[in-house]
Amino acid sequence: SYQRRGIGLHLLKAALTQYHPSFSVKNIKLPQRVKTEIVVPEQSMIDALISAVRGKPLELPVILAACMGLRRSEICALTAADYDQEKKLLHITKAMVQNEDNLWVVKTTKTYSSTRILTVPDKVSNILDRAAHGKAPKDRLTSMSPAVVSETFSLTKKRLGFRVRFHDLRHYFSSVLLALGVPDKYAMEQTGHATPNMLKTVYQHTMADKRKEVSDLISAKMNSILQHEIHHDSRESQQIQAY
Repeated sequence: SYQRRGIGLHLLKAALTQYHPSFSVKNIKLPQRVKTEIVVPEQSMIDALISAVRGKPLELPVILAACMGLRRSEICALTAADYDQEKKLLHITKAMVQNEDNLWVVKTTKTYSSTRILTVPDKVSNILDRAAHGKAPKDRLTSMSPAVVSETFSLTKKRLGFRVRFHDLRHYFSSVLLALGVPDKYAMEQTGHATPNMLKTVYQHTMADKRKEVSDLISAKMNSILQHEIHHDSRESQQIQAY
């Protein structure tokens, strides 16, 4: 990551200064952080993606990310025991991540806010029911690892001609919450965010996309008002001339 590279360069610079003071390290520069542009998939994209993965192993990850806001790591760590079919509740308590040996392991969620219990929509519960059918409590709901989810999603989006990441499905879900007027506090509980920063970023992006639509609405309203005034002035002018 950027942070680890930066720390590594600082340690290298400190070591060279300590043991080789005559060696100049003035020209060592930290790599500049590349700002990732946020992408919020359009509804048509989500519809096409859901249609493309229906009945396939990728269906569950796509649905849980787009319709419930789960992270890739959280989806891959879900077991049958995490899904309460009777109450339609999904317990998010762990995540699948890579360890120091680059092996995929299941650990507890990274932050307290990531641990949450979510109500499952009826249509999503139908998919979870199929995934949990015949499985023991400790069996995972999907056999896919986070890497396989990303690879499979990448192939699917390329076939559809889309330029989105799997993580962008969470941005879509956040945009839906914002459009519904869900307060930040509850939106954060739903998505497992510790701060509202990402929600605000999604909000700004969404509003940028809506700016032309809003401008057109305002223009139409003002044109309507002015048109009414023009007709009103015209009638008054005709009445004055009649006298």
